[in-house]
Amino acid sequence: MKFFNLFKPNAAAKPDQLNDQPAENNPGHPPIEKEKITYSSDTTLTDVLNYIRNNTVQLGIQLNNPATDTEIEAFEAQITRLPEDFKMLYRFSNGFETDQDLFRLIPLAEIAENDLDKDYLVNDSSFHFTEYMIYSDMWSVDTNKEETNKYSIYNKTNTVVYLTNSLAEFLCVFINKGIYDGLYGWIETKERSGRLLVLDLDETLIHAAEKESGVPADFQFDKYFVYKRPHLDKFLTDISKHYTLGIWSSADDKYVTEIVNKIKPDNITFEIIWGRSRCTLKHNRTYDNYYFEKKLDKLKRKGFKLEQIIIVYDTPEKSTSNYGNAVYIKEFTGDTADEELMHLYDYLLILKNADNVRTIEKRGWRENKSGS
Repeated sequence: MKFFNLFKPNAAAKPDQLNDQPAENNPGHPPIEKEKITYSSDTTLTDVLNYIRNNTVQLGIQLNNPATDTEIEAFEAQITRLPEDFKMLYRFSNGFETDQDLFRLIPLAEIAENDLDKDYLVNDSSFHFTEYMIYSDMWSVDTNKEETNKYSIYNKTNTVVYLTNSLAEFLCVFINKGIYDGLYGWIETKERSGRLLVLDLDETLIHAAEKESGVPADFQFDKYFVYKRPHLDKFLTDISKHYTLGIWSSADDKYVTEIVNKIKPDNITFEIIWGRSRCTLKHNRTYDNYYFEKKLDKLKRKGFKLEQIIIVYDTPEKSTSNYGNAVYIKEFTGDTADEELMHLYDYLLILKNADNVRTIEKRGWRENKSGS
């Protein structure tokens, strides 16, 4: 490990910045108020990096020189392919230092040179990209070998805690709240919300039709008129305080991503947004047809236990191997008077207290909300 980073001068700092001190150490200067950047589903990594570039002094961030293509290629040859977001980050600054407890973005060569702490990685396509207090703790990225640009940022201290699949969001949390209230507070929130709620999309959260009904659609996607289930925004916002949320649909991956971007409230995140490529093709011998099944075992890699996963949808066939995890709701076909999500919310508040959701009888859940 590069312990000398504790003592090295900041090579990236300009001469006129070397005397900048916090207000308590430099009473002749007024404190510089730290600005915040609002994160939403529309916030891009370019937005965040431009914000950092324009506010380095206020943020207490000292940038390094950009990584060259040669440095990126050398890293990829030794460690793993970089998602485009991380290439953009390192082309912006090949590592950076901050005023916050020695929290830093690790330069590419340092990651490769030290082959850092594999015991704290979930697999061989992961790597640590930020650390604090001379590697007392690290935040890592789990990349997908088949689809490089699909990644998850996580922390693995005692257990694996997945935080986000957005580098922009990760940086915004640090910028706005710092290490303890921000990154560690985020981890604590995720750990408290160890229960994962997986939601289907079509006929569960939305209804998409090729023809518009007598009621105007909420939005249009491609050739479809899309209707959000009544109370959807409130349901997602309120239930996210009690569960980690995910979307898993058997529809086309691109369709799923585009629809979720349209219906997602700005103040929540989804742990997964999965489509058909994550499903398993099965054959129904009775009807001699094929269908896509959602095997919840695939979520173990994300650190979730089957006893803590609830999946909600309108089609029992698609989770035949996980009946104990499933809550089936009425099919949504555009009824503006639908109240199903409000009933579901009440029931999910009961289930969140169960040690093992698989042992709870869920048939007739609307009538029996005792959780027994």
